[in-house]
Amino acid sequence: MKIISDAAVSAYLLHDLNRESIMQIYIPLLVSGLEMFEQYPDAVPERTVRQSTTTNSDTTHLFMPCVLPETVGVKVVSGGPSNLRKKLGFQGSVSVLNEYTGELDAVINAKTLTAFRTALASCVSLVKVFDPDLENENLDLVLVFGAGPQAFWHVILVTRLYPALSNINIISRSKDSAQALVRDLERFVTQKLTAFSSEQDLNDLREVVRKSSIIFGCTPSTDAIIKGEYINKDAQKTKFISLIGSYKPHMIELDLDFINKFYSGKETKIIVDSKSHCLAESGELIQGNIQESQLVSVTEFHHDSQKDQQSTLRGVRSDAGVILQKLVGLSVMDIVVAKHLAQAVEGKVIEDF
Repeated sequence: MKIISDAAVSAYLLHDLNRESIMQIYIPLLVSGLEMFEQYPDAVPERTVRQSTTTNSDTTHLFMPCVLPETVGVKVVSGGPSNLRKKLGFQGSVSVLNEYTGELDAVINAKTLTAFRTALASCVSLVKVFDPDLENENLDLVLVFGAGPQAFWHVILVTRLYPALSNINIISRSKDSAQALVRDLERFVTQKLTAFSSEQDLNDLREVVRKSSIIFGCTPSTDAIIKGEYINKDAQKTKFISLIGSYKPHMIELDLDFINKFYSGKETKIIVDSKSHCLAESGELIQGNIQESQLVSVTEFHHDSQKDQQSTLRGVRSDAGVILQKLVGLSVMDIVVAKHLAQAVEGKVIEDF
């Protein structure tokens, strides 16, 4: 049995990731896991979420099992307001089990693993909208809402896929936290990085949202932080928005007015990692009265765009030129990536566990 630390996972990925490895190894890996899930949807049940019963604890515990062919394991993460104040975020682990014997093959810290596989899921669809192997003249600014690990790995992946990008903008409620993320990223990216506060830099915020071709929402927010009035409505200009931060029915990142105007009751489809899980957990979809018929899975979008990209893009492109993706996360994503990392990353091996 192997134990792999968060530092080991992070160091390995920062060294290993480039356009080729993302496109040839990691994206196919994630797609294959999601395809298995679609064959056996009951094998990845909805996450169990429980508030701590310990006095004075504000921690939420999440339990996420996965029992798929060759992909068996469980992810457990915990977090809450106190963790955020301590700058701990969510803490947890992913356990990879032998699918035949149930023996524990590996335990991997979940922090970087979760952030990386979530950003990777965003990019599965992104590369079908903006092909990294082509000159993307219309690919302008990248905007990330959030300043935590999820935001960090979205920036790492998008800059490895599109090295010609010139500007990455980071927006957080606190400008200090956005600037801290910029400092963390400066060691790994060459693009210009700019920090903004969503509460102070309102005029600048409106302008960078309007100019952005790629927008990542990485904030666990109960109020819309991506204002519909700021989004460029030019139907000829493609904008890709991936929302990953909010994971409960009462949470939301994108303005409901925008969803109601361009998606509710319309034929335009929204890309999701799981139709059933997103309809049960996503505030944007639940509050926007989005129906299952309006959803297309990441795998469907991935494969359909290989057959006929223009037709596929028309199905998901709103009248505002926005292609919208909502991800709530599935344990199979963690397990398939963890299984790969268990083979590739050095860790502490325990023979007699």
